[in-house]
Amino acid sequence: MEPAQHTKNTRPVQLYARTGHFMDVNAKGRVRQTNNHNRLTSLLQLEPSGNSHRILLRALASGKYLTITRRGRVKGTTKKGKATEFVEERIKANNFISFGLPNTNCKLMISQRGYEISCNNTRAFRNKISFLTMKSHFPRSLQASLRL
Repeated sequence: MEPAQHTKNTRPVQLYARTGHFMDVNAKGRVRQTNNHNRLTSLLQLEPSGNSHRILLRALASGKYLTITRRGRVKGTTKKGKATEFVEERIKANNFISFGLPNTNCKLMISQRGYEISCNNTRAFRNKISFLTMKSHFPRSLQASLRL
């Protein structure tokens, strides 16, 4: 894997997992998977964190940043200081990306229980860490309500 090209563009995107689900962050900070791509809670923003090649993932509808619990689960927090920094990496030979923790081999992955961090490196694991950043297809009037 190689580092992704970072831009200052923080347009809203939706994270589409290779498993066929979108990441969805509700108002309470619960991160889950959804098949519905028309939910405002599935809009995310990839913000540069200030550190080289590191980003923060923020849900636009709730304003919550993604953070990792002690048990390795992903949840939303309103405090930017508690947000987890991720390293975005391009997966070779396709447009998929993965989100890893800096200086580790651990990656954000999707499972039946939701989103979590895993340090496994099996072939099945590689399919669960692959995401596409899709441009949002919401009308501008809805995006304007989120102050984008």
